[in-house]
Amino acid sequence: MRTILLVSALAGLAFTAPRPQELNFEEIDTAPVPSAVGPSIGAVEEPVTYNAAAEASEAAAAIATDPATPVKRSLGFNDDCGPQPDGYGPKTTPDTPEAFLASQELANIAISAPTPAGYKRSFQNLQAAVNANSYLGLTTFKTYDTIKCQQLCDATNLCTAFNIYIEREIQA
Repeated sequence: MRTILLVSALAGLAFTAPRPQELNFEEIDTAPVPSAVGPSIGAVEEPVTYNAAAEASEAAAAIATDPATPVKRSLGFNDDCGPQPDGYGPKTTPDTPEAFLASQELANIAISAPTPAGYKRSFQNLQAAVNANSYLGLTTFKTYDTIKCQQLCDATNLCTAFNIYIEREIQA
């Protein structure tokens, strides 16, 4: 009797064990690299401009013309290292990367920011931002305002999440 119970229990565990995801790594490795996963250098704003009808029409025309040749588009990024605009918010003294990273004032701003209704905070005050294939644009705010981010995201087609961070802008 005990053997039957043990075998039944083990069989039950075998059926409930997690299954491997069986990802096709060859397909993942050959996927094209996204052209934009973050803001361009020096940008203070990159509004989301996506016209689904125009994109679909352009894609259909490209496929009809030459289905085997990918079409590359210019994103108009400015890759120079020119002067950056002066930022908003508290400045650290001295104005060094170390002082910026150690600033309790900046950390408190991030820590005290509310999580908007309908959103879940994934991380907080980690001194980093996420880059992703679903990058939609950049907006610079004068304050650390998660509610304003939520409102912008809610009003933007395809937006499902947002990053908010404080960035140090050095002056040469």
